[in-house]
Amino acid sequence: MDKHLPPTSSWDVKRLSGGLIDLEYAVQSLVLLHAHAQPALLRPDLPGMIAALGDAGLLPGSRDILQALTTLETVQTVVRVGFAKPPRTAAIPPAFAAVLAHALKCPDLKAVEAQILDARGIVAQIWEQVFGTPRKPVNAR
Repeated sequence: MDKHLPPTSSWDVKRLSGGLIDLEYAVQSLVLLHAHAQPALLRPDLPGMIAALGDAGLLPGSRDILQALTTLETVQTVVRVGFAKPPRTAAIPPAFAAVLAHALKCPDLKAVEAQILDARGIVAQIWEQVFGTPRKPVNAR
């Protein structure tokens, strides 16, 4: 995926390193590794899997992980409403920046970007925990 569908901008929170795809892959892998012994981990939704892994003691910091998921999903949803593809930051009009900031309860676009970086950092930690190695950085083209 990294080679054939790289992220298109720093707002492509689905495909960036530490983004939604990495989170889904790491969580689903962890569930599959442990589901034979703990079938309750098999849930139909990512938040449910994260909570079940946290309850089982297999995913420390599950509340922070759920918050990271919420941040990334909110950004993805709002950006999709306003743009056909993730924009460059300079292409985000002030009014739309205000909508993004409001959706994430941030004072401005810089704070939104910081919240995204924090969320991606949490996802990167999960990746390393599950796979034992840091995720190769994937930058926007």
